Amino acid sequence: MVRCLLTEKEMPKTLWVEAAKWTNHVINRSFTKALKEMVPKKRWSGLKPKVDYFRVFGSIAYVHVPE
Repeated sequence: MVRCLLTEKEMPKTLWVEAAKWTNHVINRSFTKALKEMVPKKRWSGLKPKVDYFRVFGSIAYVHVPE
């Protein structure tokens, strides 16, 4: 999954660590057959994870710095 993220967005291999962190984050908030109708994050903490902040990996982002 990490290699797919980097290849799809034509990003340098130096961003491998960030791609691996994001992949782990997404997997922990995705359904799996092993847990049957539950995501790993909910199983671990008991809280339903929020995913409304998910964005496409490698998308353009802007930082707002207040004056």
